[in-house]
Amino acid sequence: MSKRANGEGTVFFRKDKNSWVAKVFVEGKYVVRYAKTQALALDKLAELNREKSQGINITSTMKLNEFLPQWLEVHKNTIRVKTYVGYEQIIRNHLIPRFGKYKLNRLTPEIITNTWNKMIKEGYTPSTISHCQARLSIALNVAVRRGYIGGNPCLYATKPKSLGKEINIIDDKDVTKILDAAKPTEYYEIIFMALQTGMRRGELCALQWRDINLLYADIYVNRTIYVSKGGVKNYQPPKTKSGKREIALVPEAVNFLKSMKKAQRYREAFYHSEAVMEQMLAEGHSEVEAHALSEVAFKEYEVDENSHVFQYLNGRQILPDAVTGYFKKIVKKPSVELPKAKFHDLRHTHAGILLKMNINPKVVQERLGHSSIQVTMDIYSHITPNMQRDAIKGFSLFNQPV
Repeated sequence: MSKRANGEGTVFFRKDKNSWVAKVFVEGKYVVRYAKTQALALDKLAELNREKSQGINITSTMKLNEFLPQWLEVHKNTIRVKTYVGYEQIIRNHLIPRFGKYKLNRLTPEIITNTWNKMIKEGYTPSTISHCQARLSIALNVAVRRGYIGGNPCLYATKPKSLGKEINIIDDKDVTKILDAAKPTEYYEIIFMALQTGMRRGELCALQWRDINLLYADIYVNRTIYVSKGGVKNYQPPKTKSGKREIALVPEAVNFLKSMKKAQRYREAFYHSEAVMEQMLAEGHSEVEAHALSEVAFKEYEVDENSHVFQYLNGRQILPDAVTGYFKKIVKKPSVELPKAKFHDLRHTHAGILLKMNINPKVVQERLGHSSIQVTMDIYSHITPNMQRDAIKGFSLFNQPV
């Protein structure tokens, strides 16, 4: 047996396990580590003593497959519903299958780095791995605060470099194709206003008439909507303080919204009149059927300041997933043929148009609700070089000949 200074533990050989053992006494209990050689056992003992001196909880036996779900449940009420769903999916699909077997105090930067490298070989993108590391790091910060571990190993892990998201700005001809294809549908209005404002789909679907001042030509964005499992609608404020914002409207957009509201008020008057009954009877419904259908479909159709701006002809609210789904159908039409285009690209297109018009990037940031101008510049950096070239055209120092 190799004896150490008082309190530093011992190293000895166990015949029954055919292994060397490093043993140290901590907080009323022995902590042991096994090794193939005496030298390795001495290294493990030194590591235990180092962790003990740094305040790391080396007696903790909690594994990540126990800690992560526990952390998420406690954290649930501090984050948005959509954020919680994303965290849960990453923990369930990636973190627990890969790290669940490890005890908190045995997870190292090397284990984390090797796991990310393995995921790359399996075909996962750097973006997915970046999300995994971010969620794992947040959870481990809590473990540090609780005293389960002395430091966060994610801080020293190496993750693959993210290539960044490809930004798709739709050109003018294709914008016209999309609008023409959408015009006969109930989604034309929301597509048109997405291009006019650069708003996100959740912000547009949550928009109410009280949020729009047609006299002063602006929209006040103050909420978004997320539909969780079971069709539960969750209204929540924007993620950041700058997400709450006013968006100025051009006359074209103001006139469009006025026409929308006028059409909705016309439908409200029609649905609440005898004319709707007469139309259903003319379509072949019996009087009983016509009465029942009009009661179910149109009784609650009302247009006031609390009504949603974007709705179907029967007054039902248009929701984000429906917008995404139908937009995919529109861009796949033979008249459009842009199968890779996404509804969110309309937001990028709005920003791109403004930047190409040499609108101050600070104004673009405020319209989009980005947390800082740096975020805006990072996303649209491929546009700004052209802005710089256009800005210096005709520049001459005191008009002196060269």
